This record gives sequence, structure tokens and C-alpha cells, in this order.
Amino acid sequence: MLAFEQLAIGYFAALGIAAPFAGAGKTRTSMAALSSTIAIGTILVVSRTAEENVRIWVPHIYLVAGYWMPALLVARTPGRFEAWLKRSDAGWRRFRVPIPACARHAVEVAYLFCYPMIPMALLAVRAVGSPVDAERFWLSVLGAGFACYGSLPWLITRPPRMFAGGVRSPFAIHRLNEGVLRQVSHQLNTFPSGHVAVSTAAAFAVLSVWWPAGIVMLVVAAGIALGSVIGRFHYVLDVLLGAALGSACSTLAFFV
Repeated sequence: MLAFEQLAIGYFAALGIAAPFAGAGKTRTSMAALSSTIAIGTILVVSRTAEENVRIWVPHIYLVAGYWMPALLVARTPGRFEAWLKRSDAGWRRFRVPIPACARHAVEVAYLFCYPMIPMALLAVRAVGSPVDAERFWLSVLGAGFACYGSLPWLITRPPRMFAGGVRSPFAIHRLNEGVLRQVSHQLNTFPSGHVAVSTAAAFAVLSVWWPAGIVMLVVAAGIALGSVIGRFHYVLDVLLGAALGSACSTLAFFV
């Protein structure tokens, strides 16, 4: 079994074990436990029956499932942690500087790019790197994503765009980003930012095997981070910790 498959099994098993302690009610707890069991069973079957090329691409599904499953366990309305995060954000935003309209537009485009970035980064690693590099790629990306998603049932917050005073952008790209999030997200905030953590981890994984493509990916990841703040898709602290987490996971993957 590959290391990232073991990581995914550990994550889904932890969700299933933690489910009764989240206070989400019998029905949702049962759904979370069943989903965890199905996810673990799927990984075991894929690891034993699928060819290597399939096993390298299937983790996209593990990442998406890992994002959605913790939302089943959210049992409370946001409270003191969200209030603290909002106060922290207000403090950080005192240091913001005026940003030209063209730059705002560019980072919003970068934020939208976070969805195709992972498969494109994997393509780059597969094109130039070895099977070991692909395994390290998923160790860093899944590790970063799971660390962000798994905190959701206990650190419950809503994204800043949902509050009064959120961004009312004239840019069509911002409205597109908001429309996409309404369709593909659970409308809760991951702490740290999963978008930033995963894209940062992917960029560093590419950088380790193909530096020109890695530089491009790092620029995009930086744009995703800036777009998260400017578009108010995440709090500033979410973004800073997400970038640090993604960097740490990409480094730790080399020691596993």
C-alpha cells in the first residue's frame, strides 16, 4: 500500500472514530461513520486491484471526500472562535494597502484556478518526476488538505464574504467565484484555508521536480492566497496558516 493511501485510511478512520464526539445527532453521526467505512473500503479495494496509474489519479476523489465528510459532523452554530477570528481579521486588515483594479482582477482569476491546479500539478510531476515523486505529491497535498478539513466540526466558522460588509465587487470574475462556491462548497470556512494549503503543497511538489513549472505554480498559489483575502473568501489568519501548513507538508513528505 502506498504511503498516501495509508494517510487517507488514517484520516477517514479518525473521522469515523471522532464522529460520536461531535454531537451531530444520531442520524448524521451514523452517516459520517458509514461514509468513513465506505471510503476506507474503497481505498483498500483500489490499492489491491488497480494499476499504479489509476492509484495515482484516484486521490482526487479522496481529497474531495475528505472535504465534504467533516461537514456532516458540524453540530453547532459558530461561536467564540468565529468571533475571535473576525477580530483578528479586522486587526490584520488595518495594514492593507490600496490594490489596483487590474491586480484585484488577476488574483480573483488565480483563486478560480485553484480547482484545476491540482490535476495540472500532478500532470507536471508525472511528466518529469518518478513514481516516488508522485507519491510524495499526494502525501503533501492530502496531508495539507486533511489537516484543514478535519478541524471543521470543532473550529466552526463561516467565510467572511457571508457577513454584512462583504465584498461587492464590480468584477464578473468575483461573482463567478461566489457562484462556484455556492455550488461546490459546504458554505463553511476551513481553518486553516484548504485552498491555500493544498495549492501551496502542490506548487512545492512541482518545484522539487521541475523548477520552471514549479515557479509558475508558486505564483499561482500566491495569487490564490491573495485572492482569498481580497475576495474575502478566507480570513487573513486562515491564509497565513494555510501557506505555512502547505509548505510544511511538502517538506515532511520527503522524510516519509
